[in-house]
Amino acid sequence: MEKGKIVIIDDDIIFSKKLKKQLLKYFNEDITIIDFFDWSFINANKIDLLFLDIELGKNDNIDDEVNGIEEAIKIRNLKRWDIEIIFITSHSNFITSSFDAGPAYFINKSDVNEKLPRAIETLKRKGFRKEKIVKIGDQSVNIDDIVFVSSAKHYVYFKSRYQDSNIKLRMTLNQVEELNIASFARIHKSYMVNMIFIKKKYIDRVILFDDRQLRVSRKYRETFKKEYISAKMEGLI
Repeated sequence: MEKGKIVIIDDDIIFSKKLKKQLLKYFNEDITIIDFFDWSFINANKIDLLFLDIELGKNDNIDDEVNGIEEAIKIRNLKRWDIEIIFITSHSNFITSSFDAGPAYFINKSDVNEKLPRAIETLKRKGFRKEKIVKIGDQSVNIDDIVFVSSAKHYVYFKSRYQDSNIKLRMTLNQVEELNIASFARIHKSYMVNMIFIKKKYIDRVILFDDRQLRVSRKYRETFKKEYISAKMEGLI
């Protein structure tokens, strides 16, 4: 698997250089620093990890202040869930509003020495840069690419975030459930969902990263609720 870049986007260059120095203790590679939000760079590069300031000031060609949370949500709307985002800011009051962007962590700049090791540990628990390959039948399936699994008659369909990578296998959904894949949860007799792709959760349905909706049946609501909270607490999603 091709390794992507680690990028810091912050208009405070002094802080960015200090953060880069600390990151080099964990990552033996070049780390890119950019002092403004550059969509051309985002679109042109494979990025594994993005440290993103929330208050980015003004770009040369934009009159309004650039908000890192809003830009991160745009990244998610483009289905770029392959980028782990860690917000960095001087103001903790942005924590709640950052949730819609699905960040891996939130670091207050004044606490970076304490919080950065915790953020890196969270990334490790989430399997950062590790392909999660599961052998199912005669197929090798990268679990992080599977959005949900559906069943019909004697087959199950692994729906990938990449349209040309869907997998059809002759088996039951119960057999998939028995694999005990940590980020997968049963929500319906005909569906399992990979919780990392859930954008919003309601009692009776979930909304996925691409705005598709899956129904949560009454039978599975309580179990799914517990599994979802547990996955959140363990940093799996």
